[in-house]
Amino acid sequence: MLSVFIISAKKLAAKIALSMISDKFIEWAFFNIAERIVKSTSTPHDDEWLAKIKEAYFEGKEG
Repeated sequence: MLSVFIISAKKLAAKIALSMISDKFIEWAFFNIAERIVKSTSTPHDDEWLAKIKEAYFEGKEG
């Protein structure tokens, strides 16, 4: 009986993990990491780079 519960719990955990790895999560993770990197530097070039990447990405999603 306990083994059935454990197997079910593992399947549920796997489904939750897979659902978290969606396009929205990947998008959030990429831009979150990129923004942290940009904030940690003092050059303006990476700020411009990130702004261009965001602009191109979100324009591509709309169209």
